[in-house]
Amino acid sequence: MNNMNSRFLTLVIRQPEDFEARGELMTALQCLMASHGAEITGMSQEDEMTLCEFLQERLDPFKVEEARREVAALHARTGGEGIQEVPHG
Repeated sequence: MNNMNSRFLTLVIRQPEDFEARGELMTALQCLMASHGAEITGMSQEDEMTLCEFLQERLDPFKVEEARREVAALHARTGGEGIQEVPHG
């Protein structure tokens, strides 16, 4: 789904194996984003999009839409502020 009205963009980037290259990639992304007024509002070291797709397949469609409405309401109230890094245990 492509919503050009949304201020948010979620990407899953398969990082290079080389740790130095990973650092350079992150630095380049941060510089590019800063030069265009963008910011990272959340980050995870996992493939959260695939996880969400699997969860959506397992959950009641009403519950999925209810969660989408809650996220939209959160963004409307906060402008995206307060969205945290996703914890993994």
